[in-house]
Amino acid sequence: NLKRNLINVDNPSLAIPSNNIIVANMPRTLAPGDRAEVNVFVEIPPGTPAGRYLGGLEVRDNAIVPTLSSTGDELSLDFIQVEVIVVAESNFAIVNPDSALPLDSLVIAGRASQRVSGVFRIANTGNVSLADVQISATDLAAESSVGVVIPNALISFSPPSFSSGAQGDTARVTVSVTIPRGILGGRYRGSILVQAV
Repeated sequence: NLKRNLINVDNPSLAIPSNNIIVANMPRTLAPGDRAEVNVFVEIPPGTPAGRYLGGLEVRDNAIVPTLSSTGDELSLDFIQVEVIVVAESNFAIVNPDSALPLDSLVIAGRASQRVSGVFRIANTGNVSLADVQISATDLAAESSVGVVIPNALISFSPPSFSSGAQGDTARVTVSVTIPRGILGGRYRGSILVQAV
């Protein structure tokens, strides 16, 4: 069997290598009238963009040289088309501003009446582009006092949204908090919310 790369139908510059096509149980010999069941598997590399991929394999005899019939058809040779559909997986992660490590919390320190900021990145970890990414926040509630909050109206993001994010791309986001004058000192905790179509 001679394998051919699986080419993305919509973007021919993308391909699954032919080495990722695995043929199992191909018989070395086949007696007249016999048949054999051959299994074909495709290993899809991590991060392969979503889409339809076409390729295949040639099957021929090792001893009989392919020839042309009187009508121009190839004899002793066949081509089996292999089609793989890589399904779309939308996903993103919040990561550190200077590395690909996941970010589980963002600590911003400041005094009352100050405007303070921190930075994080949104990374597209899926195999399709993200669309219409929106960023928002909840109120920041005091850990030591009930009912004391920094309202989310005092929290802003730059940029607050972006229309798209290509596969593998990251977007740097700055979050700014205006700490109200006269607010109690202490730790205030809330959540950053990220949504995408």
